[in-house]
Amino acid sequence: MQQQLEYFGIWGPVLFFLLGGLATAIGFPRLVLSALGGFLFGLVGGTIYALFGTLIGTVIGYYYARYMGKDLIDKIFPERLKKFEAKLFERPFVTALLVRNLPIGNNTLTTLFGGLRGIPAIPFFLGSAVGYLPQTFIFALIGSGVQKSEDYRIWLSIMFYLLTIPIIVYLMRKSFTTTQ
Repeated sequence: MQQQLEYFGIWGPVLFFLLGGLATAIGFPRLVLSALGGFLFGLVGGTIYALFGTLIGTVIGYYYARYMGKDLIDKIFPERLKKFEAKLFERPFVTALLVRNLPIGNNTLTTLFGGLRGIPAIPFFLGSAVGYLPQTFIFALIGSGVQKSEDYRIWLSIMFYLLTIPIIVYLMRKSFTTTQ
């Protein structure tokens, strides 16, 4: 795969994040894209290109949902998501940032939910981009560690990931239990 991308020269990274964007728009795991980016382009390049790809996928999925199935959402999503929806409307940047960092969840469903419900796009995208960054970095670190056969990078990324979980869970609980 590296040889194929090298064939495209400076267009290789562009091809990577465009194809990655299309893939994440239809449900390809963003963390796998991040690890693949780290493997192919190193830590910094992998983080940047995977982040762009994931964000492109978010924009595609959001607008697809927004214009193709707005009435469908009430049939698909249960009543218990009303609190989540209220938080997204109330604080789209912060809520998107926190949700994108959760160790569980589905990136594609969150994006489709945001588009279907008409959550304000710009704060949703900005919050998503900032929220994607820590895990994109962590998984690009894994990919770069595998590529260079440097186990310390893999262990370091696992440590970072484990440290983020309690922080994000705490912030989510605080965000959803307090009202403004």
